[in-house]
Amino acid sequence: MPEVIAWPEGNVWIWTGTAGSALLAYAQNSRAFLVRGYDNFSTLDGVYHNVETGRRADVSIETLYTTNATAIHKFFDGATAAHMHMAHGISGGGSAGHRFWTGRIDYLVYQGQVGDLYKFQVAYHANVWSAY
Repeated sequence: MPEVIAWPEGNVWIWTGTAGSALLAYAQNSRAFLVRGYDNFSTLDGVYHNVETGRRADVSIETLYTTNATAIHKFFDGATAAHMHMAHGISGGGSAGHRFWTGRIDYLVYQGQVGDLYKFQVAYHANVWSAY
């Protein structure tokens, strides 16, 4: 059953390996679509059962600001998994958030505009997540 989570702005940390290498960024208009797949079947006694077949979290960030464009490009190009922590709100780490583990950045869009900051669009997916 899918669950969609959206928030207007917040901090994002992206890293590989250890959290000491995390890239801090600021995100606006973010969305996470969480899905769990189930095999639903009936046994001979007529009781229905659900067995989880998999999970997938698809995260999209409409606008991502960062001072380190090189790092996010390396995470995108890397041959290793990337982890993501999204904190809702920008003060004190946020009152709620999500962590996504062992995922990949699916696409990275560079946006430059006269008179504006350089920004990115990001899509990411993972199969393991937690919330707080």
